[in-house]
Amino acid sequence: MKYFLYVVFAVIMILFGLGFYCQCTNQDHAAQFLGSAVLGLFFVWMPAFIFHRWRHKDVKDYMLTNENMKKMKAFKGDSTS
Repeated sequence: MKYFLYVVFAVIMILFGLGFYCQCTNQDHAAQFLGSAVLGLFFVWMPAFIFHRWRHKDVKDYMLTNENMKKMKAFKGDSTS
């Protein structure tokens, strides 16, 4: 998955570079390169990156439940009272 993200990110950056280069030279394909780079970034790379980073995480560790509040108070100590 990590290498897939690297390859897709590199392809997206190449598309951005081609798009900006074509835009500077007044070619007709600049909007297509830039548009496909933006679509690839937000509809392919970003969901794959989020899935890769959150794959082995437990969402309950990041939620404010009564149990987690008690753990935080126990970790911090009772210095507030």
